[in-house]
Amino acid sequence: MKSKFIFFLSMMMLNAAINAQNSDASRKTHDSLYNLSSVMIKGGDSDAAKNTADAKLKIVKGFAVYPLQKQIGYRSNLTKRWFFDFKGGMTYSALPFFVLEFNRNRRFVNTNKVKVYSGIGITLDSYIPGIQVPLGIEFIPLSDVKQLSITMEAKPKMTFGPTNFLNISFSPHIGVTYYLKTKIK
Repeated sequence: MKSKFIFFLSMMMLNAAINAQNSDASRKTHDSLYNLSSVMIKGGDSDAAKNTADAKLKIVKGFAVYPLQKQIGYRSNLTKRWFFDFKGGMTYSALPFFVLEFNRNRRFVNTNKVKVYSGIGITLDSYIPGIQVPLGIEFIPLSDVKQLSITMEAKPKMTFGPTNFLNISFSPHIGVTYYLKTKIK
């Protein structure tokens, strides 16, 4: 029962990310995922699960790894001009240190091989809030694997802390993103 509940929660989180795109495809995906998760929780094979597998819908979402910053990330799409970007990570030294970032970016150059983007975002660095302006380039190095991209990003960041009220810093990122292509008939 616990694994079915976790599956249901993950489907609902995916549904929330897809609904953020506000498209007809997201409504169809919502219905398909809701039917699939309902069938999985009830524990049976029905026509809803078979119809969900037969529906045709293409979803492209990306998951990223930023090894130098010890972070993982999520990108909402590879091909559209506007996209969401989420990064999170945690390190330990004397105390735990975590970073959460949420950005809304726009691609100014959006070709098949190279994508240049900028945006605005919010950050939380171990309970210290801030704003940032990501500037990045994303390129697809392999023509055979178009879902794999390498991202180089630099962010001027302004945080508002209790001791040092206004702190301006510069945060670079290098990461690898793999975009999932799911076709649901």
